[in-house]
Amino acid sequence: MKLFNKVKQISIKQLIKEKENIYQGKQHPIKYMFLPEKNSPYLIVVLSGFNGREALKEDAKFNYIKTLINIKSNKLYIMDEVDNIPTYYYGTKSEPNYLNDSASLIQEIMSQHNIKREHLIIAGSSKGGTGAILIGNALKAGYIIAGAPQYFPLNYLNEINEKARTLIFNNILKHEDDFESVQNDMKEKMLNLDESTKLFLHAGNQDLHYIKHLRPYMSMLTKRKKLYALDLQHYEGHQNLKYKFPVFLTRIIHEIISD
Repeated sequence: MKLFNKVKQISIKQLIKEKENIYQGKQHPIKYMFLPEKNSPYLIVVLSGFNGREALKEDAKFNYIKTLINIKSNKLYIMDEVDNIPTYYYGTKSEPNYLNDSASLIQEIMSQHNIKREHLIIAGSSKGGTGAILIGNALKAGYIIAGAPQYFPLNYLNEINEKARTLIFNNILKHEDDFESVQNDMKEKMLNLDESTKLFLHAGNQDLHYIKHLRPYMSMLTKRKKLYALDLQHYEGHQNLKYKFPVFLTRIIHEIISD
């Protein structure tokens, strides 16, 4: 089994080496990997969470490649970094330019492969979950699958490593005073859910991200009469999301593409 896992890991590294590309957006170059599936009408877009080494400015990583490797669908993995620093899939200088460039990349892939909006699935967990909702709403995607996203993303940054926090704040914000306006813009964009979009949310009931972020987000969605589905599992700690979300993600995707 260990040998099999090692071979699989090597093959994924080779896959990334062969398939990783750069999209030149209007504001930012975006690293991505597209894996086509000729006979599938669906496109699954996967966004990445934090890698835990942002303070060292290490390269971002694609998430859930192994999780989805056997699913027969077009797949697009998009990184979130400008100069090796995350932007929360939002942007730099207090503008949603990374969001817009990411949306343009997705639209270009959809156009090239005749993907309809109702067959667009955007997924991610934690930061990637926030990004999935932001970009999914911007594109009025058919489906959004988000695991424990942050509804107050800039507040959350105050809880991480100080060096990483400073790097990310300086990347996203043009001025310190833009904190509230940028966070409010992100929150509003997360609430701008089209009635045609099916939103699937997942969290652990003892994960503080569920308590601090997801519950307030769902409350606001309910106030605005927006529909969503919640998969609430019994586990604690945000660190367990990486074990629980893949199970939920694959189940929902199988339900969608086999419908």
